[in-house]
Amino acid sequence: MATFLKAIVQYGPKLELNSTAQLDQVAELMSMRTGLKKSEVMMVLQEQSEVITHFGKNGTPVKFPGVGIFLTQH
Repeated sequence: MATFLKAIVQYGPKLELNSTAQLDQVAELMSMRTGLKKSEVMMVLQEQSEVITHFGKNGTPVKFPGVGIFLTQH
């Protein structure tokens, strides 16, 4: 099994990543798509981080459908 995985890593497709989208860029796009003010979107995104941290401290994963499951470890 390990040989198979090594082969996939070596010969499989490579994903080229662009630079990381920053919080203000994400907020700007979400603002345009939703009609919310950029400051409102920023507040929600910052609060989302706090909520993930809150639940993570209790060992509770947070699921965002279509995005993933988040768990912080403290």
